[in-house]
Amino acid sequence: MTTFAAWGFRRVVTPTVEYSDVLEAGLGPELPQRAFRSTDQPSGRVVLVRPDVTAQVARLVASRLRTAPLPLRLCYNLPVIRNVDATPGRPREIFQAGVELIGLDLPEADAEMVAIAAHALRAAGLTRFTIDIGQVEFYRGLAEAVPPGPGRRKLEAALAKKDRAAIEALLPELRLPDADAERLAGLVDCFGGEDVIERAARLAGTGSPRAVRALDVLRSVVDVVKGYGLGDVLSIDLAELRGLDYYTGVTFEAYAAGVGRELAGGGRYDGLIGRFGYSCPATGFMIDLEGLLTALERQGSAPSPKGTDFLLMDVRRDKREALAVARALRARGYSVARDIIRRDYDGSVAYARHHGIAYVLLLGDGPAARIERVADGHVATVAVADLLERQGPLVVEGQPIEARRA
Repeated sequence: MTTFAAWGFRRVVTPTVEYSDVLEAGLGPELPQRAFRSTDQPSGRVVLVRPDVTAQVARLVASRLRTAPLPLRLCYNLPVIRNVDATPGRPREIFQAGVELIGLDLPEADAEMVAIAAHALRAAGLTRFTIDIGQVEFYRGLAEAVPPGPGRRKLEAALAKKDRAAIEALLPELRLPDADAERLAGLVDCFGGEDVIERAARLAGTGSPRAVRALDVLRSVVDVVKGYGLGDVLSIDLAELRGLDYYTGVTFEAYAAGVGRELAGGGRYDGLIGRFGYSCPATGFMIDLEGLLTALERQGSAPSPKGTDFLLMDVRRDKREALAVARALRARGYSVARDIIRRDYDGSVAYARHHGIAYVLLLGDGPAARIERVADGHVATVAVADLLERQGPLVVEGQPIEARRA
């Protein structure tokens, strides 16, 4: 969320439960079937647990934010719950962070989404990943000669698998002109580096103005993303038909080795907000936080828990000074847990070691306290008066102790 805020995005929090008939307009054909449903007892209306955040943001923009000046930059960090996921092994509860940029239809807006996603992944500590950029309008331009129906659906399924043999077997059934058939067969090879765009332009030729326009947009997006210094993470995949019934232009997905699903994904969805009665262009993306954590673990850069700074023990009957010490340390930015349970000192050190607590601090009857560094057992003393200070780091044996918590 820090990266999103740095790019000017404001956080929104959407309801966990929504009325089904209100939200389903923005969920497309699949998500309503994958949502947990129940009945609202007072009204008798069907409600569902949030299966998607973007649809909720679209409804929010079309209602409460309808009169707000555009563009709107909104972000979120929320879980979605899905009863049945299309991909085996995916969890039902998916923790997501994402952004939605509302009101801009320029290629620079699409490029900004790619750039923010890349910067967010790097800010999390991920060093090796690839962002695949697609353009569903390019396929739509080439497929204008194919009538809607079972044939087109088979073609799209074969393209999704990059199954050239299946495509070549299907094309005669579609009875397309040779030029159109050649373009669709060649689409399966339109993935790789930036040179794919020029190869795709030659493939489209002059036979599909819509496809040519789509490539012009994609070329502009790639140029801007390179201007952000991100050309090294980009690849092009024009055979990627992700969310064909949802996306309306440039799409992208982020991948890392060793993770069997995308870490982030999004694109342009200009038709969604209009389903709620307010026609407005939009683009956005989400990051799968669990997938990102898996990628970080595979790359050896997973964040380690910061843990608690002090476990505070006291043997005095009067607890007021111990409480004052805890308050003073917290005021200086440290985290402090009081060891209220009755046990011996060694037991408390073992407890601190198990829970990743950095120091055990023992208040006795005198003016000095015992402080033990749990990692190596080093013991020192510190004046209680120094503990009661409320500013600056605590200094022990001439060395300041840095707070571990954010």
